[in-house]
Amino acid sequence: MEMLGYEPIDFLRPLVFFGVAVTLLLICFPTLIHGLIRRGDFQRKPDGLQTYALKSSIRTELIVAGASGALAIVCTIVAATGYFASMKHLEANIALKYEPISLDLGYWNGSWATTSLVLPDGASFSDVVVEVRETGEPFIEEIWYHERKQGNQ
Repeated sequence: MEMLGYEPIDFLRPLVFFGVAVTLLLICFPTLIHGLIRRGDFQRKPDGLQTYALKSSIRTELIVAGASGALAIVCTIVAATGYFASMKHLEANIALKYEPISLDLGYWNGSWATTSLVLPDGASFSDVVVEVRETGEPFIEEIWYHERKQGNQ
């Protein structure tokens, strides 16, 4: 069998970026709430107790909260972009290998994707599992069995 040029498929990297985004949000919200409470307390203190060190520490806390929130947004955007690019590549790889008449790609669940497709010979497959090999080649076991069965007739 000739080697086809499959697009790279990487669902791990978007998952890692999403995990980092969640971690950054877990840093952002408590730090932001704590910093806002401290700033309110600072503003109620009499002038003699409003020290520069206290004000600077509150400012640093709010900057950390804002930076972690901004990084969480960036990581979420990178994760979404990577996920949708991999789904697009998976769809292109399935179309390249199986040349279906119609193709309806499901979702990626972490280990495999699901798809519904109709082959040129009229065989219809609904919600079949698509595994991705290391080279980016999609493998659908039900179609493999179908092709072997067709070859034996």
